[in-house]
Amino acid sequence: MSSLETKELEFARQVRRALDENAASIPSATVDRLAMARRAALARKKPETVSAPVFVPALA
Repeated sequence: MSSLETKELEFARQVRRALDENAASIPSATVDRLAMARRAALARKKPETVSAPVFVPALA
């Protein structure tokens, strides 16, 4: 793992820790609005395309 990847992972851990620690202090009205926004976004999400494996003939 490179130094940059290590720094990025540490930053991500710090952000996650800060979000987790402060999530309890978010007003319930805000939590409700965020939940509604998330549901709306998921409802608009385009379905993911499923790709089938492609077999390429090989000469023996």
